[in-house]
Amino acid sequence: MKGFIPIEIIVFSMSYATAAIPEAEAFGKNTREATFAGGNFWYLEAVFESVHGVQDVTTGYAGGNTTRPTYATVQTGATGHAETIDIHYDSTQISYEDLLKVYVESMADPAQTDGQGEDRGSQYKSYIFYRSAAQKKEAEDYLDKVNKSGRYKGATAIQVVPFTKFYEAEADNQDYIRRHYDDDYVQKTALPRLRKFQEEHPRMIEPDRKIK
Repeated sequence: MKGFIPIEIIVFSMSYATAAIPEAEAFGKNTREATFAGGNFWYLEAVFESVHGVQDVTTGYAGGNTTRPTYATVQTGATGHAETIDIHYDSTQISYEDLLKVYVESMADPAQTDGQGEDRGSQYKSYIFYRSAAQKKEAEDYLDKVNKSGRYKGATAIQVVPFTKFYEAEADNQDYIRRHYDDDYVQKTALPRLRKFQEEHPRMIEPDRKIK
């Protein structure tokens, strides 16, 4: 999320109010990064933008075998890249484990192998891109706990893989939901799922970033 401007949009009696989040250069010594892929990155970006302690979210592409991927090339499924978000967060306000919780519990189905919901294909597969040995262990331990809980119909299909390179997505794919609020996908798929997640996790959501 770059150059974010506070805005409130009302469509069919619904509003999406968001608060400004600082630019990357304003981050302090407690800032850490987390990188996740799991379905449509417009939706995933909006989920994490609403979470307390998150400072910045950028959409992009990771995990593939080509350089300079674009939205068009990634959508072919031939690049190996997945739609991904890169998160800067304040580690004194939210832990990496809590980010993992947000990531998993905001999914349509963590056990889905070919994407998330109706978004299917290699570009929508689920990955945790760990940036350190500590993140790798936390991710593996958390997914093991989720699998043992029996909450989902099968084991999670999320792959824990090393971070290599993140390619920032085009400007039109940043803050997509805020700027394309009347988009059919946004209205029918992203917003209902986002609202459901926020209602189920009220303590994790910044009040001024909540969908009303």
